[in-house]
Amino acid sequence: MPTITGPKVAYIGDNVTLSCYAKSKPASYYRWYFKACPVSNESEYFLRPLTANMSGMYTCIAFNNITSKNSTAYTFLRVIHDGPEMPTITGPKVAYIGDNVTLSCYAKSKPASYYRWYFKACPVSNESEYVLRPLTANMSGMYTCIAFNNITSKNSTAYTFLRVIHDPLTAVTVNILGPAILDEPLTLLCEATGSVDSIQWWKNGQLMSANNTAVFKMNNKTLTLNPVQYSDSGYYQCQAFNSLSNLTSDSCEVVVYYGPEMPTITGPKVAYIGDNVTLSCYAKSNPASYYRWYFKACPVSNESEYVLRPLTANMSGMYTCIAFNNITSKNSTAYTFLRVIHESIQNVQIKAPMTPAIEGHPYNLACVICGHADYVYWMKNDKILHEDYRVTFGIDNKTINFHSVDREDSDFYRCKAVNAVGSMTSQRRLLIVSYGPKSVDIFGPHSANGSSLVSLTCSADAWPKCNFTWFLNDQLIRLKNGAVLTFSATKQNEGNYTCEVWNPVTSITMYQTKTFTVASRASAILFQSQAGLMLMGLLVLSVPVVLN
Repeated sequence: MPTITGPKVAYIGDNVTLSCYAKSKPASYYRWYFKACPVSNESEYFLRPLTANMSGMYTCIAFNNITSKNSTAYTFLRVIHDGPEMPTITGPKVAYIGDNVTLSCYAKSKPASYYRWYFKACPVSNESEYVLRPLTANMSGMYTCIAFNNITSKNSTAYTFLRVIHDPLTAVTVNILGPAILDEPLTLLCEATGSVDSIQWWKNGQLMSANNTAVFKMNNKTLTLNPVQYSDSGYYQCQAFNSLSNLTSDSCEVVVYYGPEMPTITGPKVAYIGDNVTLSCYAKSNPASYYRWYFKACPVSNESEYVLRPLTANMSGMYTCIAFNNITSKNSTAYTFLRVIHESIQNVQIKAPMTPAIEGHPYNLACVICGHADYVYWMKNDKILHEDYRVTFGIDNKTINFHSVDREDSDFYRCKAVNAVGSMTSQRRLLIVSYGPKSVDIFGPHSANGSSLVSLTCSADAWPKCNFTWFLNDQLIRLKNGAVLTFSATKQNEGNYTCEVWNPVTSITMYQTKTFTVASRASAILFQSQAGLMLMGLLVLSVPVVLN
């Protein structure tokens, strides 16, 4: 069993040593505990200097690391107060002018302490309680209490600060310094009646904090929104605090004024003479905008809607709407152009010249429009037709000019007339280009057996159908007009057969000659008859044909 040596009682501030020894071989190791907490691993435990909370049971455990045994001993140390300890001052920290205040000082001490109060280094009381009545403004400051122990000749000091404020909080209001205009600064002022230590701001019941656009100044007395945003609309309050109370203002609504934004004008862009037209102007704005209409720099209306009735030709032009905001002192302008036209498109058709379209010659088609057209365009086979080196359009696109018409230009044509209120397309018109003959060929045998029947066919590349005339040895063959010539293979029918091809539209004539002989029997050669058909057909359609 260990033996503990040391005092059982000691004063606060003393230095105390507790020693522990247990007979053991080898020598023991030691561990001290106080209130179940390890405090030392030595045989001696030093407590310096003692405090009141060091009173209690101390435990020493001795260990033998060979026998693996331990033994425990206990001792109780009582720390007695000789005082005075640190005084405790009770009483208000803040009070109003005119109040009666008592400051109390107490220090644990044996024997009981004597007390002395000081204010601004001057002694003011020798009692544990110091009564201030009535308070005046100059009584704000630090108060000092010193506790004395006449046995220990010790003393201890404590301090308290008393703040004497002038007035209680009786009223708090928020004032808005000017209108809240979008993208401009706005300041809100918190005004309080009474003593104020601090101020905080609320928006829609939520405590506010400073950010990029919300700035507090003058100890939070002002809140500046810079710049004002749409989201700044809401209800604002300020709350004033002093050390004794706080008071919150009534809600003050901030309405964000903005605009006018760019007005939107609705109404027709085109109308007929005699129509009634309403032009409406609207601009997003708070408060709602005032409007003014201008036509040719002259004011014509002070309403958001401008009614024109009935329209006349001189009402065509640019109309201007200006929106005004009487709070933001801003305005915004929009424009619209109204075109007053005489009539709609009643009919559209293609007219062609009386003369036929002949390849290599100039030709034109005209788009005849009944009514007013702003624009005309042409289609070939229902596809938009564009100008090139051969094909150009006349004034306002109302004519199409073929400087040298080609057989490839043969097709269906349409023209389309457009104005601001509608469009109309003509019926399809077929253009057929006459040409040729470009070439002439004679198909048939060069010779045949005597008395056999022979046919020669004349073919020409041309349009329209050509006239064919046959000659034998430069002599006209009577009653033998037509593309096919049939005759008997006789000696009198031998010779040079010439086909004359004449295009009655182009007035072009071409010739082709073929030699025919009658073969002898000894050298007769069987020829297969040949016939050539000129691929010409008359196209029958339900649309007009440009021939002449």
